[in-house]
Amino acid sequence: MTGALSVTSDESVVVKIQIERENGKISSFLAKGHTAFRKKGEDIVCAGISSILQTAILGLKDYLKVGLVIRKESGDMSIKLKNSPTKESEAILEAMLLGLRGIEREYPDRVKIEELLKVASPS
Repeated sequence: MTGALSVTSDESVVVKIQIERENGKISSFLAKGHTAFRKKGEDIVCAGISSILQTAILGLKDYLKVGLVIRKESGDMSIKLKNSPTKESEAILEAMLLGLRGIEREYPDRVKIEELLKVASPS
């Protein structure tokens, strides 16, 4: 991920999701942490977030055949589009963001979403 995607130090929020936009369109995301809402296997907040993120990845990779850089580790998941966002990739990623925002509204002490704008480098 780019240097712009740094995790904030808000200790009260357990899962931090950062969305990076390029020319107004989502170009990458980073999800970091565990919700600790319930014990492993019963955590509906974590399961909801994970399902939404993985469905977006499947839609981009398998349905749209978009090139992605994907990183999955325990408690962390990120993607970055290899090329500029398209209308189709944006539809999938904005739907993902809507679902994540719904979870954030229901569990604000467990989930924090931050959006970053990618600033073009001077030529």
